Amino acid sequence: MWPLAWLVALLLWCGGGSIAAGAGAGEWSPATLATLRGHAALQAEGLARCEGLTRAWLALADKETGLLPRNTKERAWVVKDSASDNYPYLVVSAYLTDRVLFGSTMLDILHAEAKYTSRVGRVRDDYSFEKHTWVREKLDMSKAVFGTAEYIKDGLLPLTDYLGPSPWSDEMLGMMDDLWAYANVKWPYGVIPSSDIEVHGDLLQALARLYWFTGNPKYIEYATRVGDYYMLGGHHLTHNNTWLQLRDHGCEVLAGLVELYVALQYTDPTKHEAYRKPIHDMLDRILEVGRNEHGMLYNVIDPKTGKTPGGKKRKFASQLSDTWGYTYNAYYTVYLLDNTTAYRDAVRFVLSNLPHYPRYNWEPPNDAQDGHADSIEGAITLYNREPVAAAKAWADEDIHVLWSKQRNGGLIEGIHADGNFARTTIMYCLWKSLVLHVPTLCLFALCLCLACA
Repeated sequence: MWPLAWLVALLLWCGGGSIAAGAGAGEWSPATLATLRGHAALQAEGLARCEGLTRAWLALADKETGLLPRNTKERAWVVKDSASDNYPYLVVSAYLTDRVLFGSTMLDILHAEAKYTSRVGRVRDDYSFEKHTWVREKLDMSKAVFGTAEYIKDGLLPLTDYLGPSPWSDEMLGMMDDLWAYANVKWPYGVIPSSDIEVHGDLLQALARLYWFTGNPKYIEYATRVGDYYMLGGHHLTHNNTWLQLRDHGCEVLAGLVELYVALQYTDPTKHEAYRKPIHDMLDRILEVGRNEHGMLYNVIDPKTGKTPGGKKRKFASQLSDTWGYTYNAYYTVYLLDNTTAYRDAVRFVLSNLPHYPRYNWEPPNDAQDGHADSIEGAITLYNREPVAAAKAWADEDIHVLWSKQRNGGLIEGIHADGNFARTTIMYCLWKSLVLHVPTLCLFALCLCLACA
C-alpha cells in the first residue's frame, strides 16, 4: 500500500546505513545495528503515515479546481489555512514517498491555486468551491495580505528550505514581490503591506531568508522598514508593550527580528550594532518574567509588569506555549552570534526539563495534535544544536502520542492543521536518518527492489 516508504525501510534494514563516513558493516556493533534497525522502522512508519495522510486529503480535493478544502466540512481553499498549513507539507510528503505524485498532482495544485486564488497581482485570496468564485465578494486587502504572508512563511518558505529552487520558490518570490508592490499601509519607516504584528513576524522571517536565498538587498530594505519600528522607533516588544504573546500568532515577530539582526551583521553592520541592545533587552526580559520553573514559556506575558495579563484571556495567557522551541531557537541564534552564554544555558535548561511534560496537553481542553507537533519540532530543532539526552528521550516518546492521533483512513483531525502532523513527522524521520549514508550494497538492493516492483 505504501511501496516507497517500505522500500526505504528495507534499504535501511539491509544495512544501508553507517554511523560515520568510512565505517563498514564489519565495524558495526550489535548495539549500532539495533539502533539502525530501530531508526529504519520509525522512519518507515512515519513516511507511511505521511503518505496515507496525503492520499486521504487528495481524495477530498475539489473536482473542478483540484484544490484542497479548508477541512472536511468547509468547501473552500482558505489561504491562511489550506495553503499555509496543509498543502505544502503534503507536497514534501509526496516528494519523499511518491515522486510521480509529487511531479504531477502536487504541482498541478500549485498551478491551480495560482490560477484561481491570485486576486491582486500574485497576492492570494480565499476561493469558494461552491460559489466558484471568491469567498468574500468584496476584496478585503488586509485579509488577503494576511493569508499570503502566512502562506509564504508557514508553507512555501520551509518547503523551499528543503527542496531548494523549484516552481514553489518561484511562486513564493512572486507573491512576496507583489505584497510590496501593492503595499498601502503608511508606516514611520516607509510603506508596508500590513499593520498586523503577526504579519510583521511572517514578513521579517521570510524577507531575511529570501535575502540569503537570492542575494537581493531589496528584501533587507523591506525588512528594516518593519524592524526599525520595533527596534528603533519606540515600539519595543518589552519596553513599550503590555501584551506579548510567546506562542504562535504572536511570537513570530520575535524570531523575525532576530533573523533580521543576523542578516544585518553582513549587510549593514552599523544598523546591526544599533539593534544589539534592543535585541538583548527583549530576550533578557522574557527570560526574567516569561518562564516557569522548568524554563517553559507562558502563552502571554505583560513584560512591563512581569505578570500574567488579566481579563477574559487570563487563563489562556497563563498556559504554557507549545511553540517554546521556536522562541528558544532565536535565543540560540543570538548566542551563536554574540556568544551570550546565558542564552545557551536557557536552551539547555529547558531541554533538560522536558521529562516533566510526558504526554502534556499543550492545546487544552481537547489535546489537539498540533500542540504535540509544534512542541516536538521545537525539541528536535534545539536538540540538533544541543544534544541533551532528556530531549531525545522525550521526543521519541511524544512522537507516538502524535502518531496515535491519526485515524484509520489517514486523516488526523480533518482540518488544515493535519499538515502540521506531516511536517513534524517528516522532521522526525529526517532526524532518524541523519547519520546514514547509502553505500554500494544499498544501491544494489535499491535496484533489485525496483526491478521486482
